[in-house]
Amino acid sequence: MPGKHAFKLRDHGHKIIEMIVEDHDIKSSHESMKTLPLLTRKFESIIFTLSEDASLNEEVLPIVLKVGEFGALKIVAEAPEKQMPFDSHGIMVFNDVFEAVNRIKGERTAEVILKQLGKLGAIKSKANDVLQIMRNPEVKFEDIEDIISQDPQLVASMLKTANTAYFSRRVPVETLSSAVTYLGLEGIRQLLLHEMFASFSQLFANQRDRLAHMRRCSHLAAYIGKLTKSNIPTIGKIRVAGLMHDIGSLAYAFYDEQKYAQVLRMVRGEKMSVAEAEHKVFGVDHTYLGALYAREIGMPDYVISVIKQHHSVEADSEDMVLNAVVGANGFLNERIEQIPCADFDHIFSFIAQKINENDPAYKASAAKNDEAAGEESEDEETEELVEELQAGFKPMQLYGLLKEELDQFMMSGASAQGF
Repeated sequence: MPGKHAFKLRDHGHKIIEMIVEDHDIKSSHESMKTLPLLTRKFESIIFTLSEDASLNEEVLPIVLKVGEFGALKIVAEAPEKQMPFDSHGIMVFNDVFEAVNRIKGERTAEVILKQLGKLGAIKSKANDVLQIMRNPEVKFEDIEDIISQDPQLVASMLKTANTAYFSRRVPVETLSSAVTYLGLEGIRQLLLHEMFASFSQLFANQRDRLAHMRRCSHLAAYIGKLTKSNIPTIGKIRVAGLMHDIGSLAYAFYDEQKYAQVLRMVRGEKMSVAEAEHKVFGVDHTYLGALYAREIGMPDYVISVIKQHHSVEADSEDMVLNAVVGANGFLNERIEQIPCADFDHIFSFIAQKINENDPAYKASAAKNDEAAGEESEDEETEELVEELQAGFKPMQLYGLLKEELDQFMMSGASAQGF
């Protein structure tokens, strides 16, 4: 009677191989662990499927991590908390093998799109070059100035920005050198991102609705920053992060307009979220593609973080840039565009809390409230005052404020024309 095989192999084509194991408590001496590294020589992607009763011992982790470098490994487990009781360290785990295959195909599609975008002349700009070198923490102002000086339009934009009321400067900035020094690294990054968005607007001119959404989100997110009395540098970050948050959607529509139309039909007809529809059509959603692209062209980390997480329910409550964009995007999706989106009530609660914390009138009323609450109430009028003082700014008030601000923004024509 032939012995039981240690594993089974299933070729999914496109250089994707699946290894299926059934043994309990698989250790580093198991045949599957010996064979796994060998498969990387022939296949680009490996799916390691644990059958219902199979489980991995913690001692296999070094092997799994080695094979899983650069995303080459995906794991399928119906009950991962029982079948692999250790941290996967970023290796993706799926409940179904077809989800894993779809994800692999999606990642490959993203690579193809990035290569196509990299060939476009509109993206190969001096702004892009400067952003790339600014990722070096030891970059010098002289290096930045040298590249900018080769683009007269960029020089003009930098001088114009340095002399705007936004920077409240009395003495005019007349030279590139002084503009670079005065704006500082973060000011230069934000200016370059605005210039890059102008290039995107020309390249993706046929995507007027998506571009308008990005501009509106940028404006409303910055407005939220002002409501919370965030400082000027933070509001600047919020503005450019909101402007770039949906760059992955632009890239998908550029790559295959018909497929992206299919995504939109699924969103409208089947009431799916955009991310869910993109997963079904492309394998990965626009937050994944957008973050990859943003990193490739040198965008700052805070922008990449917003691109990656702006549909995340688990947004970091301490990150004002992220929360402002998530709140503005959620409002636009749900209340204006009628598109299903992740719950963002907790984001509005956070924003309302920040508005109250930074409102001197509310602070004063809160102090009076503490004083009144410590004393016995003598009449109904005093009790009503205590209740009013406790209320402060409420999350629901944001809907009305954002709608009013959006109406004014759209009437100005900036939503469609850009900045």
